[in-house]
Amino acid sequence: FAAPTADVNSVGEVCNSSQNGEPTTLDFSTLINSGDRNGTWTDVDGSGATGAFPTLDFENITPGNYTFRYTTGSASAPCTEASYDVVLTVRDCSCPSVLTTGAGPICNDAMVDLTDLTLTTENGSWSILSEPNGSTAMINGNSFDANGSPSGAYELEFRLTTAVAGCPEFSTQTIMIDAAPNAGDVISNLEICEGLDTIISLLDLIENYDAGSWSDISLNPIATGFDASSGILSSSGIAVGNYNFSHIVLGMGACADASTEVEIIINESPTADAGMDVEIDCENTAVNLGGSSTGGLGVSYNWSGDVDNPNARTTMTSQPGTYVITVRNTATGCSDSDEVEVTVSNDFPLLDPSHTDVSCPDLADGIIEVGNISGGQSPYVFSLNGSAFTDQTTYTDLPAGIYILKVEDAVGCVDSISIEVFESAPINADLSASRTLIQVGESTTLTASTTAMIDSILWFPANEFDNCFDCLTQMVSPETQTTYSIRVVDENGCDAIASVTINLEEIIEDGVFIPSAFSPNNDGINDIFLPFAGSKIAKINYFYVYDRWGEPVHKVTDMEPNDQSAGWDGTFKGRVLNTAVFAWAAEVEYTDGTSRVFEGDVSLFR
Repeated sequence: FAAPTADVNSVGEVCNSSQNGEPTTLDFSTLINSGDRNGTWTDVDGSGATGAFPTLDFENITPGNYTFRYTTGSASAPCTEASYDVVLTVRDCSCPSVLTTGAGPICNDAMVDLTDLTLTTENGSWSILSEPNGSTAMINGNSFDANGSPSGAYELEFRLTTAVAGCPEFSTQTIMIDAAPNAGDVISNLEICEGLDTIISLLDLIENYDAGSWSDISLNPIATGFDASSGILSSSGIAVGNYNFSHIVLGMGACADASTEVEIIINESPTADAGMDVEIDCENTAVNLGGSSTGGLGVSYNWSGDVDNPNARTTMTSQPGTYVITVRNTATGCSDSDEVEVTVSNDFPLLDPSHTDVSCPDLADGIIEVGNISGGQSPYVFSLNGSAFTDQTTYTDLPAGIYILKVEDAVGCVDSISIEVFESAPINADLSASRTLIQVGESTTLTASTTAMIDSILWFPANEFDNCFDCLTQMVSPETQTTYSIRVVDENGCDAIASVTINLEEIIEDGVFIPSAFSPNNDGINDIFLPFAGSKIAKINYFYVYDRWGEPVHKVTDMEPNDQSAGWDGTFKGRVLNTAVFAWAAEVEYTDGTSRVFEGDVSLFR
């Protein structure tokens, strides 16, 4: 077993007075960053704080440092629990501080983190008091954002969230902003394949830029085809390699020059060779495809059509057609394609079968028919999935699957083809009720739904319905607990079954009712058994559930009315109990101080 661990802050701070608006309570669970959160806390120094962990109140506690200890709670033998000490500083809170500091000058392409200017630990907010005309500066959270705003002086104010009488409420700082040059933002670098004749405008690779100049800063600069004043570049004749260009805009005031770099990559293109056209005949039932395509690491191959290995430099096929190989450099995306034609000799038999898919799931009614045979010499014989060759041309009662059909002509030439017989998708059916827990005499609406093209719907128990073939809803009023079912049949004769159980609840006078049954199956309906109380009920003094031997399986005292968390979920000591009848007892206390004991039975259904 692994020893339990936790990431716990080693220090903390809290006020001993709420006079300045700061809280005097601390939720110790916020000191646990990760790891085991199921442990316990201990007040090692006996600070005198009130409340119960994880939240303590330090109102009027003597200022100073106090040690608290967190001990994990998930160790399994032979591992032991781990402990972590936290030193908590209790502050004497008097007048709140409004202390701040200044910043700048800065360029208007940056933001100021206002937490760096806020020296006080008090809660407060920043606002802009004055700014140049046309300013777009704003305060967003803890950031002063002057990006793109005019240069000049910006006066900012920090004001406490909660003022204290007789104490300062705010402080101000002035930040000088200079206009920054903008060399632009890179939209994307550009990669092209060698041999392409492309006119490239470097300005198309950047946006939001001021006027500037371009410079070829490549290790091996381009000799011709580059205009530095306009940033126009022709890729024709440029050798494979990486080329870098810088867009430079001069800065003013406190702002430095700005530059943005873009990169043009000329990638090498591979060569594709599909080989010479070839013919399939009876002696050469499979032929080789491929030639001298570019090889090596980082090169991928993709053949179209029915080939043995579609991702090999060379491959084989036994089927006629046009085959295309695409050779791609996987790192750059540069590619080349070539094609080869595969034909079949007239003396070779060719299959053209048809098939019928399985009509319903788990049935075996698929059909494969040989169909027309072209080429070769009759008579023909056939084999399915390796069976002996016969003159059988129709194969029936087939389950879903992949089948290999072969034909052999009079001189022994063989053709084969793969056929997949599919199984139809299963149909789905669902039966729901507007209410699954009702009182005797009440009704509930049953609603059927399905993904099938419906041929008929049968409702059960049959004696309660007219079994109409298109009814999707029924109204029922059972006198006892009843399970209703539907059988949906689609136009192919496939079916699906669904059901729902309607339970009856027991009504007890004086504003209390207790269900006679529940089904803790985590479907969100009747999962918890408990007394349901009206407005006259102050509390439930006790609520006990017993098994048939009189042993308690659930005991709760001082229960709040209708508290789902105090109800019984059908388990005992973490073990799920099976369907059975259980006895229960509950003492209810009314708002007028009187009380009454109720007893009865409840059925647990799984």
